[in-house]
Formats: sequence, C-alpha cells, structure tokens
Amino acid sequence: TDEYLRNLVDKGIEGTHYKELEDGKIQDLPARVERYSMPTYALGNHFILKLYEDEPVDKWDQFKAFNDKSVASPGLGFYFDSSEVRTEIASITNVCNEFAPALLTGTVDPVEYTAKFKDKLNDAGMKKVMKEMQKQYDDYRASQE
Repeated sequence: TDEYLRNLVDKGIEGTHYKELEDGKIQDLPARVERYSMPTYALGNHFILKLYEDEPVDKWDQFKAFNDKSVASPGLGFYFDSSEVRTEIASITNVCNEFAPALLTGTVDPVEYTAKFKDKLNDAGMKKVMKEMQKQYDDYRASQE
C-alpha cells in the first residue's frame, strides 16, 4: 500500500536506476538495466507502480477490468491430504530425483528417457496417488454444491 516503498523495491532509486519524465512516467537508466532487476509480479500491489514511457496511461485500468471479468477456479480452496499415499509420494519423489537432472539438462534422448520415467513413476504408485487425489477433489467439489 506504500507507493514510494513499492516503487523503490521494484524500480530502484530515482536518479540512479530510473528517471521520472515530465509526464510522470519513467525510463530505466543503465544502472537498472545492467544491475537491478526485481520480479515485479511477485512483490505485491502492482497497481501503484509507476508506468514506463511506452506503457498506456490506462494500463492499470485495463488490468482491473480484466481481473473483474475473471472466474474463480472450481478448485479454489481444495487441499490434498497426502496421508493415505505418503509412501507412494516418497517413492515418486525418489524417481523424480533420479530422472530430473538428465531430462532437465537435455543429456539423454527425451523420448526414450521419458518413457522409462513414466514407467518408473507408475511403478512407484503414481496412479494410486492420482486416484486418491481425484477422489478427494470430487468429494470437495460435491461439498461445494
């Protein structure tokens, strides 16, 4: 809710990381481009951020209009209780730890390795976990009607 603090954390120091233009919009300076970057959408209220020179004046109005038309996910509020499949989840985690490094670095044939990965996930109990999750989700949805 603090416009100054929100812009300071997101954009940096005025005069060092950005400059404010006559119309109130801002322009990045080399210090921000080269050495200062923040994940804008992970830091809180973006509706109080200063606009960049190339952004439309009604940017935040457009965002608000878009948000007002949004529909809540039917799964909003659902929480999976993993206690019934704790052993399977531990096994699945081990399989992921085994296969992820090679898949994520591209050091293996993805078609061949993905097939092996899926087989091992199924052996570890993936279908049981998915069935339990679906059951709980269905129960949750029924309780919301």
